[in-house]
Amino acid sequence: MSEHPRKPGRYRVRLVDDRAWLVDAEAIGALPSLREGTPLEAMAVEALERAHRFIASLDRALGAVARARRSRRELGRKLARLEPDAELVERVLARLEALGLLDDADVARAEARSRLKRGEGAGKVRQSLMRKGVDRSTIDTAVREVVDEESIDDGASCRAAAEKRMRALRAYAPDVQRRRLTGFLLRRGFSGAVVSETVRAVLRGMPESDE
Repeated sequence: MSEHPRKPGRYRVRLVDDRAWLVDAEAIGALPSLREGTPLEAMAVEALERAHRFIASLDRALGAVARARRSRRELGRKLARLEPDAELVERVLARLEALGLLDDADVARAEARSRLKRGEGAGKVRQSLMRKGVDRSTIDTAVREVVDEESIDDGASCRAAAEKRMRALRAYAPDVQRRRLTGFLLRRGFSGAVVSETVRAVLRGMPESDE
């Protein structure tokens, strides 16, 4: 047994038949004393195998959350593609939560802040977070907090998006403009009432066509 040279806290355990595992100190402590030449019972070998799979999944999870924000469900699904043991995956998720590295509320707030500040409607933000597996109450709280903290006005965001979109719709007839602008704003996640009011206001402000 030896500590991994590049991964502090990880230990290599190798048997005389060349089977080897990478485990953590917790797994080592749960086993009988590991001394060179000491035979291991089948249960100890099974425990080493399971501990190795746990560490492999934990390292994959740490890499995943380092690269991008992940909800609990997203990360669980990702890990389950390579580790079929649901109980082991749950242990990994619980470890990350205990370390403060996995928190759906943090994911929801960060996602809501990013999307709302770039002009998306609250509806689209909610849809995105629901696809990530975040529960509705966490989503509602995150959206409400970000709207308050950033003083976001849904109507103003909708109007800005509409005016920008109209630059590409100037050549179309008014009824086409209305239809396409309405669909665009609804896809951006703004409510039907806000979209209707915004479309009316924007089209009223457009210059008359020369045609």
